[in-house]
Amino acid sequence: LTLKLIPPTSPDSPFFYNGSLSYQDTVRQYSMILSHVWASYQSNRSIEPEKVPRLPVEIKQYGIHVVKIGIGTFTSGRPTYKSYYLVMDTGSGLIWLQCEGCRKKNACFNQRDPPFPSTTSQTYRPLRCQHDPKVCKPHKCVRGFCEYSIQYADDSHSKG
Repeated sequence: LTLKLIPPTSPDSPFFYNGSLSYQDTVRQYSMILSHVWASYQSNRSIEPEKVPRLPVEIKQYGIHVVKIGIGTFTSGRPTYKSYYLVMDTGSGLIWLQCEGCRKKNACFNQRDPPFPSTTSQTYRPLRCQHDPKVCKPHKCVRGFCEYSIQYADDSHSKG
């Protein structure tokens, strides 16, 4: 598996602002990123949460790097996989991808590309609870399948 790291200011990034950034804007973005990292570090050192500065989500996204990855195996069309962007988040060991079942009202994050077509992938399989107890804890099982739930430092969250 090979992943290409894509900086958020690259035209290849889904977060790319359509227009060139000035030197001042680039410095401003990375200053905000460093402020967020420092605030996260401080919050892990028992500082009162209300005193930790929070950046708006639309600013935080510029501190994110992404990678493009091919997922799934499909017999029709070329390529035989679906390309998606993964957010590189060093604060979490969990990697998740929106599947077509998230199309219910308010169940999906807004994204440019359609959700992963799990029903037509030849290699997609839901993870059964008994598959690996280290991965799927008993209290994280729903109808015999693993469920995940994660809360991030910026108060965003995901579950499925």
